[in-house]
Amino acid sequence: MVLPYSNNKCEDFVRRLKKLVVSNFLLVNFNVAYQTPKTIASHFPFKDNIKTNEDKSLVVYNIKCKNCEANYIGKCKRILSYRISEHKKSSESSCCQHESNTGHTMDYDNIEIIDKADTDMKLRLK
Repeated sequence: MVLPYSNNKCEDFVRRLKKLVVSNFLLVNFNVAYQTPKTIASHFPFKDNIKTNEDKSLVVYNIKCKNCEANYIGKCKRILSYRISEHKKSSESSCCQHESNTGHTMDYDNIEIIDKADTDMKLRLK
């Protein structure tokens, strides 16, 4: 049985309910699972639709090289434009290293969103 959990009174109620079921129905294996009550956010499941790729977060993205077939595939839980600016500046970035080692240019203007997620855990799986 699934019951909403609101406070300690729920636990007392379940103890009394289990005792009643066990004493009257010997063959019944009775268990209770608690469920959190609905939050306000659950009534408004939709976020504003973000138009540009640079403003999206929780995405898997692809950056292509303009001069060769090299690609960089990454994930970002933050706003993508912040992560891209890090790729451009940081000498530790694979994109920046490719540019400095080969003299090529990464195509930061045409970043492809491969997939998106609604939680960080789902993003890591993708």
